Amino acid sequence: MIRKIAVSLLLIFMVISAFLYFEYRKCEEVVNVHAAVNDIKHDIKTHQQKEKELENWLYTKDFEHETDIDKKMVQRYKDPAALMNFLFASIQMKDPTLFSESFEFEQFSKDLYKNKEEDKLQVMKEMMARISRNDSIQRIGYRVNSSFISDRTEALLMIDYKDKKTVKVPILMKLIGTDHDQNSEIYFITTSIWTIIQTIEKAT
Repeated sequence: MIRKIAVSLLLIFMVISAFLYFEYRKCEEVVNVHAAVNDIKHDIKTHQQKEKELENWLYTKDFEHETDIDKKMVQRYKDPAALMNFLFASIQMKDPTLFSESFEFEQFSKDLYKNKEEDKLQVMKEMMARISRNDSIQRIGYRVNSSFISDRTEALLMIDYKDKKTVKVPILMKLIGTDHDQNSEIYFITTSIWTIIQTIEKAT
């Protein structure tokens, strides 16, 4: 009798846990990698066009010219969601340069030189391959938790892989001024890439 009650309670607990898990997953934001890749390609094309336009202003007094395009891009990347999209789109595109731009410069440099490999481009490719587990990402969800106490924003990534494994990866983000304008702050990841990779590999 006691065993039956124990089994029944265990089943109820499992059902409730499963329900809460799926409800939790329904509430999270999802990265649309395909759309994010298209957005990045559009931004790159727009930026290239802007650079051509800037050549026309080289001999004018308006050296600090800022277009509406600049403002729109900065405004978009003030949102943590845009950073999540950018990160995984760069991994999908296998673009080391774009990938590096998701991270705070100082932290990224430290991570890069922790690896003794002299070809740093190869190190970045390795980082992307280990995060994606060799292109096996199936779905990326995330939840953002902004803090009024800290200047950093926390996010919890939920990465589903094709082998049915799901990994929870906590990351920290921070608003940092861009090279173009220190007053134009956008989000960058401040968590070490090796910490992210270690979390993924421990769980898989």
